[in-house]
Formats: sequence, structure tokens, C-alpha cells
Amino acid sequence: MSWFVKLFTSGEEDPQKKVEALQKKVDVLQNEIDRRKVQFKHAWRNALLYPDWRKEEFRTANVALDAATAHPALLLSEEGK
Repeated sequence: MSWFVKLFTSGEEDPQKKVEALQKKVDVLQNEIDRRKVQFKHAWRNALLYPDWRKEEFRTANVALDAATAHPALLLSEEGK
């Protein structure tokens, strides 16, 4: 017996009907969540986070930091990178 069956068994109505009604509501909400996930994923794929002209501005670089002058919350590797 699931938790929501126990929760709604103390009324005059048939507990099975309450469970079925709740399950229908859960199914409707789950379908809405699934629909919104699909919309979000579709919009995310089409989003231009960095248009091609911006990508040219980003380059990789090796950076060495001095642990003595770095911010206290910054974690450095043993190599100082």
C-alpha cells in the first residue's frame, strides 16, 4: 500500500477512487513536465551561446598563479595552475 493510499483512507469516499483521481493528476503534471523538458531542450539546441564571431575571441592559455598572492578561496594545484 503506497503512502498516498494511507493518507486518504480516513474519509467517507472510496479510497481507491481518491487514489485514481490523484494518479490522474500526477499523470497530467508529469505530461506537462515532459512537454516543458522537450521545449527547453529544443530551445537550448537552437540557442547561440557564442556566435561564430565570438568564438574567434576565445583562445586557450596556460596560466601560472602565485599561491601567495592568489585569492584565499582559489584552489591551486601543486604546479600552481
